[in-house]
Amino acid sequence: MTNLEIIQDAASKLDVYRKPAIDAAVELIDTILSAADLGSIQHETVESIDVEDEVVIVKTTYVIRGCADTSCYVFPTSLLLEDDVEQAATRYGKQLQL
Repeated sequence: MTNLEIIQDAASKLDVYRKPAIDAAVELIDTILSAADLGSIQHETVESIDVEDEVVIVKTTYVIRGCADTSCYVFPTSLLLEDDVEQAATRYGKQLQL
């Protein structure tokens, strides 16, 4: 499976199942976000993934001291098409900092 297919599969599973097995997608998304210095979803629950032509939108929830909160992460779909996703995400993160 390509990276894009992994994310698309996870997005469709999230639409159908209550607690789908999307570990590969979560790991891939976390790698991208961490490399781009956009954060981490390691301790969050992925609620939805929207794959659009230009961007991927990941919505998550997390609980701290009994208080629920949400996050939204956005990154270009083109990162998923790269051979080295981590390197591409690092370049993307540096471009954002300029």
